[in-house]
Amino acid sequence: MEVLERGVELCPPRMRQTDPMATSSRPSSYHYVVDEPLLRTIAAEIQAAIPGAQVRLFGSRARGTERPDSDLDLLVTVPDEWLACHSRFVETDALGWKLAHHRLPIELLLFSASEVEERQHGRINVIAEAFRYGRQLEPLEALHGAG
Repeated sequence: MEVLERGVELCPPRMRQTDPMATSSRPSSYHYVVDEPLLRTIAAEIQAAIPGAQVRLFGSRARGTERPDSDLDLLVTVPDEWLACHSRFVETDALGWKLAHHRLPIELLLFSASEVEERQHGRINVIAEAFRYGRQLEPLEALHGAG
């Protein structure tokens, strides 16, 4: 430990639990209730915005290892023709805004059907993980338009 003039010590400050930058094992105060009807509603809203889209849940909520504050990881697979005419980034942002009324963190990954087909059997990539540990979400019929 270095000592400056007048006995002032130079050492890094210790992080305390009260320090907002300290890592904490305390749980978040957020608690998101995510049940099957909500998942199906979100899938229907995505499919209403993007005809022909398929929605797949993956990540901790699909594996059953989520915490109360875990986000929702969704792989959205769209027809190649649709993505050829739309910007992946603009559409992902627009979907995020459309789903914001649910007031929970949603991570959307948007890929074309051919991209998904090419990568779903890979060893290490997010699409392969979504197929290995995730599941397809079926929309709520009432929102999807089927009678």
